[in-house]
Amino acid sequence: MKRTAVGLALLVLLLAGALLSGRSQVAYHQRVSDLLEQASRAAMEDRFPAAVEMALDARGVWEQGWMVAAVLTDHAPLEQIDVGFRRLEVYAQAGDTLSFGVLCADLAGQVEALGDAHGAQWWNFL
Repeated sequence: MKRTAVGLALLVLLLAGALLSGRSQVAYHQRVSDLLEQASRAAMEDRFPAAVEMALDARGVWEQGWMVAAVLTDHAPLEQIDVGFRRLEVYAQAGDTLSFGVLCADLAGQVEALGDAHGAQWWNFL
């Protein structure tokens, strides 16, 4: 009987840990995505210096949580997003506002989708 109780407690603990880590990853990815969306809007509104600053903020947040995300996520999307951030640097240096804004919006979608994969949606349980 004790083994059953210990096993059940372990399962509950694992479920709680999974839900908490999922919640933190959703919040982390949403924060990066929001900053990138703001940067995209700013670039399209001819506020390019502000857009670059927001994108740099997004990259800083991205890099702070990258290792935890790498533990919980497939590395291919993470590397693709990293490449996107490097491309943003090139567009910022060239002053290409259109490409910068489009790439910010694209990265925001990729990051948000990555966060959605960690959420407690019904399709993640199937």
